[in-house]
Parts: sequence; structure tokens; C-alpha cells
Amino acid sequence: MSNLTQEDILKKLSQNHELIFTSFHEAGHTICALLHYMSVPMVTISLTEHRAEGYTHYNIIEHQNIIDPEILNYFIISEINISYAGLVCEKILNKSLCGSDNFPILLREGSSPDILNASTLIKKNNLALPGKPRSLFKKRILKELSQLLQNNWDDVRLIAHLLYRKKKINYDDLRTLLTKKSLNKIFWRERFREIDILTRPSGITEEDLRFVFFKGSS
Repeated sequence: MSNLTQEDILKKLSQNHELIFTSFHEAGHTICALLHYMSVPMVTISLTEHRAEGYTHYNIIEHQNIIDPEILNYFIISEINISYAGLVCEKILNKSLCGSDNFPILLREGSSPDILNASTLIKKNNLALPGKPRSLFKKRILKELSQLLQNNWDDVRLIAHLLYRKKKINYDDLRTLLTKKSLNKIFWRERFREIDILTRPSGITEEDLRFVFFKGSS
């Protein structure tokens, strides 16, 4: 017979709830990075004394020497999307569970560094003027990102479920999962091939980037 008190039970339920949301948060960062041709060497979640925490390590493709403005803009927008993706996934998950667009402020607090990073990128690169134009720009980014993640929700869920079970997954885990278990496995086989091209040790050229980014891949 369990010796757990009511307080212990509620605490464990709360911790499990946090782990689930953190799994989907990190899955959002992960799927968004992969969709933008970036490798993801490691994704982890853990339970600390105070709350669940997660970390997604993705490799930004070296582009310091790229001069094509179209490619440079793609990199910047990609990083903004990846930063927002964790929060957006939590919002989608929350709505799927309760049917409400109201998102608990407590959950939003865990995304504060991501929101700050996205805002910094927007300001640093002068993507929109301060005030209403910047607010509208962010809303457009978030709307398009939400649609992207909903279109790929089955794969977000695959990653979140694996992460919840294993607590730590690597790039090979992701490749195996998405090229074997996803309903879009053909797409993912091509996407991982493209990521391999852009992360090869010998380096990449601007021609490599244009071939991968602008050949019509989704």
C-alpha cells in the first residue's frame, strides 16, 4: 500500500505535467530546427527540485561570409522561428487538451529567454520599426509558425513522446525516428540528406545554400 500523502501525489502529478509540456516545448525547437536545415546533436529534459527543465542544442549553419541577402534573411527568420517554436508548441498542446486559447502565464514564464532572444534578433537586424509595426511583425511570424507546427504536429508528437521516455535523445535518434516512424518518412530522408550536405566537415559554399534552400523544398 502506498505511503504517499495527498501532497506527495499532487506534487508528482504536477511534475509529470511539467515534464509533458517540457517535452513538447523541446520537440518544438527540434522540429523547427530540422525543418530549417539545422542539425540537432542533443535534446534533453530533466526534473530539478523546483521544476522541469529542457535544452535543445541545434547547430546554426555558418553564414558569416554569405553575402546573398535572401539567404541571410532566411537564417535570421529561421533563428527567430526556432526561438518561438517551444512556446508555440506548448500553446498548441494546451489548446488540444482544454480547447481554450487562454495560455497559463506560469507556462509562458519558462519561455522568457526564448522570447527575449527572438526580440533581440528582430531589433538587431532591423526587421521592423518599434511600436505597432514590430508588434504586427511578431504576430505574423507567430501565426505562420503556428501553422507550420500544426502541419507537422504528428512529428512533433513523435519527438515529444520519445523525449519523455528517454529524457535525452541525439541526432541519430531523431534521424531513425523520423525516417522510420513518421508518416512523412520520405520527406525526412531527403531533409536529413540536405542537412548532411550543409554540415559536412569540408564546409559549404553559397551555391550549396542556394541549391538546398531555394530549389522548392518545403
